Amino acid sequence: MSIVQNTMIALARNASVSRFMRSAGARSALATRFIGGADVEVALTTAKRLVERHGIRASLFYLGEYVVDRTAIEYNVNQVLAAIDTLGRARLDVHVSIDPTAIGFMEDDTFGTANATLIAQRVACQPSPLGTGNKVMLDMEDLSILDWTCRLHALLHAKGLLVALTLQAQRRRTLDDLGKLVCQSTSVRLVKGAFPESTAHDYQGRACIDRGYLDAAHLMLSPEARDAGFYPARGRSRCNRRSMSNRRGVQGRSSFLLQENRCWGEQRARFRSRFAQARPIQFTES
Repeated sequence: MSIVQNTMIALARNASVSRFMRSAGARSALATRFIGGADVEVALTTAKRLVERHGIRASLFYLGEYVVDRTAIEYNVNQVLAAIDTLGRARLDVHVSIDPTAIGFMEDDTFGTANATLIAQRVACQPSPLGTGNKVMLDMEDLSILDWTCRLHALLHAKGLLVALTLQAQRRRTLDDLGKLVCQSTSVRLVKGAFPESTAHDYQGRACIDRGYLDAAHLMLSPEARDAGFYPARGRSRCNRRSMSNRRGVQGRSSFLLQENRCWGEQRARFRSRFAQARPIQFTES
């Protein structure tokens, strides 16, 4: 991981910095360029507008990495639950992403597991009028929590809950992790990754990371994955994300970004045009 990223993670875990960021409010002007609303109701209005005007279905992403204060953790969980209920009443996709370190895993694995299960159970109780959207997406954070996040996905999936996992193409182990998942009726969101590590763990350089992305996508789009009921998705950081933001581990003002919710099947042509020269890929229709 780079010096800058190590520094930012250390600051996010620092209680004094957290208190300062909560009181400063300096991030508000920048954040409003990208977030869809300052609370659940405003974000809901934005999500409805995206569906009605553009046919874009959104995924709610609550940001709150490395939260150590129990009061803040409970606040995060309650905000996610409230948002799930609000989306359900509005008959939109109840598709939410959560950071494991935002919901209790910085304090205790049992506490975090209980909160993740509660969130997934609440999603499972909601209607799905648009057809495919209801799901809890486990976001992937730094390497220290990768194994735990994969185990959490396996645990929730075994309980029959609607859960999906984010994997990072830059990780050398991602193909092995995917190999265990594409034979299941589950979902993976593939991203390039934002927490680079050493060469022992990560591909280095854009070309190698692109190759890793291509290899992972090829596996996710395979006939075997399709036949197993596997649902491939891709993610990237853009301004069409909806997220309640409480990033510094303190109870504070919520806000929402908008993340477009699509499967690979809707974007194969674009993917082909970018990567076809790197490796011939046989695309199959789902």
